[in-house]
Amino acid sequence: GFQYNFLSTVDAVFHESQHVDQYDLVERYNRGQIARTNPNYFAARIFAANLNNFGYISPFDGAPLPAYENQPAEIDARYAGATAADAAYHKYVVAPRRPAPLRAANANQTACVA
Repeated sequence: GFQYNFLSTVDAVFHESQHVDQYDLVERYNRGQIARTNPNYFAARIFAANLNNFGYISPFDGAPLPAYENQPAEIDARYAGATAADAAYHKYVVAPRRPAPLRAANANQTACVA
């Protein structure tokens, strides 16, 4: 139903958006715009090795699935998608089911919770 499709969509959107960020990072690294002192320097190097010069392993090329799933770009993108889907689940699926906390009628009163 909706819950599964919604969460799968959130996961996919953030997964693919992470790939865009990875490619942007690699392009800046390739142009020499990321100094060794930049906190993203080593991530940029790792993604450059994975994504430059045919380093990316695609399951459509006949590679075994673990080779595809365990490369840095995919691990990072899966983490981004899963993190976003988890946040969406807790905000839009779990939270609406919780009853609203009792609130005082005004600032001078306190709520009584049994």
